[in-house]
Amino acid sequence: MRIAERMTAWYFTGPLGHLVAGVADWTALLGRCLWARARGRDPWVG
Repeated sequence: MRIAERMTAWYFTGPLGHLVAGVADWTALLGRCLWARARGRDPWVG
């Protein structure tokens, strides 16, 4: 594998991948919270 391919793979599985996963997690959390509030429910109660 060439160095450019290795660096690209590291970048996507390293910092960029973690950033995208974190943003997706926070978006899902916020969306569920807002959806629960819109239906008149407490988002923190199961």
